[in-house]
Amino acid sequence: MTAAKLIGRAELCQKQNGRAYGLRWNILLCIATISLPGAELFAAKKNEVSHVAFIWLKRPGNVADQQLLIRASKRFRQIRGVVRVDAGTGMPITRPGIEQSFDVGVVIVFRDRAALENFEKTPRHLAAIREVMQPLAKRYAIYNFSND
Repeated sequence: MTAAKLIGRAELCQKQNGRAYGLRWNILLCIATISLPGAELFAAKKNEVSHVAFIWLKRPGNVADQQLLIRASKRFRQIRGVVRVDAGTGMPITRPGIEQSFDVGVVIVFRDRAALENFEKTPRHLAAIREVMQPLAKRYAIYNFSND
């Protein structure tokens, strides 16, 4: 059950009973939401590999260019061995020391190192680099790490 469904059921229950439950109910709801079966989907499993890319555009802040990169990245979900793809734009943060000059960030989680190595040679990935990344990106930084 998703968190939204759980919250919806709690609200329905409150309406049917005609009363609010207060702090205890809210704490129980938070605990239930955190312990939902789907929560472990986002926990890194041993041997998984994360591929993190930060991209600076030739036209910084160009929303159309950002969206092209994000859409191209999300299509990688269809490649064998890819567990998850997250892509988006940077968030403005006022805390000092946070690097936020990039335009697009991408995180791809792979089943294992072999899946990452295979990904780097797939036609879809190579086409995205040639057709989307190279024309739009001024520079990029890529980091790979294993989830031990």
